[in-house]
Amino acid sequence: NAPSIGATAAYIMRHIDVIAESSQARHIFVTDNYYTSIYLAKAVLATGNDLIGTMRRDRGVPACVQLPSKKPTRATPKGIVLCSYDPIHSVHIYGWMDHDSVYILDTFSK
Repeated sequence: NAPSIGATAAYIMRHIDVIAESSQARHIFVTDNYYTSIYLAKAVLATGNDLIGTMRRDRGVPACVQLPSKKPTRATPKGIVLCSYDPIHSVHIYGWMDHDSVYILDTFSK
């Protein structure tokens, strides 16, 4: 199962599996953009846990959330937020303009 989600996600899942097996509590795991992907989110949900993390634009950010520029402009000023829910994978993905564009994925705000 884990190798099909990619090497970086598989690395994180090995650690999550250890934590999930040692505790009955539901956990929220936080990752940075190096690790966060829709595939990792789906794998974490399968363990009964949740994930939130910043996300790279090229790791599955839908077009409706992609900000048109990497820096603030008049059309996309600082503070603008776009949001999309993917019901197939049970994730929210946000595009937020700060000093640079930021993308966030979460599995727990349904």
